[in-house]
Amino acid sequence: MASVRVGGSTRESIVVTTGPEGNGSDLSPARPPTAAGLPGPGRLGDPRPSIDALLERPDPNPSGATLTVDRSFAFVDICGFTTYCEQSGEQPALELLIEFRQVVRDVVARRGVRVSKWLGDGVMIVSLEPAILAAACAEIELRCSSRGLDTHAGIATGPVLLLEGDDYVGRTVNLAARLCEAAQLGQILAANALPELPEWLHIVDTRMVDVAGMGEPVAAHLLAVDEVVRDTFANDPYVA
Repeated sequence: MASVRVGGSTRESIVVTTGPEGNGSDLSPARPPTAAGLPGPGRLGDPRPSIDALLERPDPNPSGATLTVDRSFAFVDICGFTTYCEQSGEQPALELLIEFRQVVRDVVARRGVRVSKWLGDGVMIVSLEPAILAAACAEIELRCSSRGLDTHAGIATGPVLLLEGDDYVGRTVNLAARLCEAAQLGQILAANALPELPEWLHIVDTRMVDVAGMGEPVAAHLLAVDEVVRDTFANDPYVA
């Protein structure tokens, strides 16, 4: 398994999320991504609701069952987990999963993003802000690596359908999953624009990636943690 900003005024660009979607709290600023060619909320042909529509009185016979919202998604997987299971047995594999999930829980809670669902040896994470999600994925990779646990990740941002208040459907989710599959050991691949990355996280390459089921190759950024930060973790025997 395995980020685009949409412009508009403050009133137009606020979107909703309902109910808990996993561990951690989604504290990311409600500032949706931007992408050239995508209309702002409330414009002609844009299915996303306006603020007025979200505040209207309850209708006994509502016309819509789903919302279109902007979100950033990441898929993070353990590399070589199937082989590890075969070689080490079920109990060590289970302990590895427990350790991985604890790292993820700690990072998402601190970064203000959410676990949308656990996927066996992987996880799907959702956020309102692509840069914060990228930082969370990078920290997960860094902390897992310091434990000898290899991961890879894919990130994508854009409009999706919010289904029944707690599930997401659309091309953006599929793209993030496919980028995770395409990423090599320790890599983080991110589609779309990633403005305002933290100073310790860099785009080291932009490449065209063939992703299954996506048609044409997709431009993806390869992200890397600053070597000074990585060395700090490598040389600290007490990394949490």
